[in-house]
Amino acid sequence: MKHIFSAIKNRHVRASAQSGLSRAATLPTSGFTAVDNSQGASRATAEFDRAEAEVIGLAWDCAAKAYEPDTADQPDRPERTGLKLDFSLPSSAAGSIKATTCSTFTPQQQPGSGTVCNSYLVIAVRGSASKVDHIVNLHGEPRDAKVLFVSFSYPVRCDYAQVHVQKEVKVDGTSDTPNIALHAHAGFLNSALELIGQLSNRIEARLKQNPRTNILFTGHSAGGAVASLLHLSFRTKLAPTFTDATFSCITFGSPPVAKYLSQKDRMALDELTSSARVLNIVNEYDLVARADKGYIHSLIQLYSSVGPPERIHKSSQDEIDTDEDNRHYWPLPAPEVQHIGPIVVLKIDPPSSDMKGTDSSLPALILSAWRITKEDLSRLMFCRLSVHSRMAYRSRIQQIESGCLNGQTGWS
Repeated sequence: MKHIFSAIKNRHVRASAQSGLSRAATLPTSGFTAVDNSQGASRATAEFDRAEAEVIGLAWDCAAKAYEPDTADQPDRPERTGLKLDFSLPSSAAGSIKATTCSTFTPQQQPGSGTVCNSYLVIAVRGSASKVDHIVNLHGEPRDAKVLFVSFSYPVRCDYAQVHVQKEVKVDGTSDTPNIALHAHAGFLNSALELIGQLSNRIEARLKQNPRTNILFTGHSAGGAVASLLHLSFRTKLAPTFTDATFSCITFGSPPVAKYLSQKDRMALDELTSSARVLNIVNEYDLVARADKGYIHSLIQLYSSVGPPERIHKSSQDEIDTDEDNRHYWPLPAPEVQHIGPIVVLKIDPPSSDMKGTDSSLPALILSAWRITKEDLSRLMFCRLSVHSRMAYRSRIQQIESGCLNGQTGWS
């Protein structure tokens, strides 16, 4: 797969005319546009206050350390004060259980604030780190994820793992059938189900000990996809009982994981995640964030094409504009699976001439954050692997935590 995208790059097929999130002024010289970038994506600036930025930084620290929990994964960054590794779970030989860490973070009390800072229990799932992990990732046919919404009491056998079923719960905490019909990437679902059995007693014990604990799920790459399913499961089952606890999920470069069976299901899940701190943070052009089977197949077709794609003709009632900006584009298929919760895209650009004129201390590249919809993401072509690296995410998350975002140079 790396060879394919290297070849695409060598043939000057750009991920977009200028930026997948910016309005393009002209067509690229190759004649290819990834999508109809002249229209761009509807977007809104994502602003984070200092407390939110610190939680994002906390999530990233734990997600990165999940790769090497017993070593210093970030030697150029000091240990976060108040963060302690409680335990780590190794990955299974078959890859069904992804390596996972559980850490406690106790925020420092601000002098004179008068408020008590609740502690965090951070569950971080490791991303792909072996050939077996990649095989699990390829097992991507969506499967019924109804089992995520069950409580645990006695063992039964399901299609994916040995689980314990007592009753099913709705997202509002009442008994009966879940009111969200959801399918999920089979490999990630299987990993989540295996981890539920490993984590349930520990999480419930922590909440009984401290009912105000913040439960934060996180992960980079495939680990983020599994973390999304874990968050959905534990929040659905435990939030009605532990009403003072909070359940959050922040992922980095996560692939899409969920297939909504209807618009009603999609809206119900969006409502569920909107009431919690749920973020899918994605670097612009990160291929993994678009790793849907149909999308990958479309990229392969793009690589196989010789010369510009044929102009697409539509019926008169749906005729496309003949403006120069819209004359050619590469059509992308509708995604089969999508992310769970809001999407924030991090992009870097040179400072504008206006910004340079007012602030000479600006860095060479400005980091900005944009909230986009799932529909907007499905219209953008991301096909770079370099921006998916932990190093790429680490540098941008460090900027967010230091307040260097959206033209700001720090916290005032």
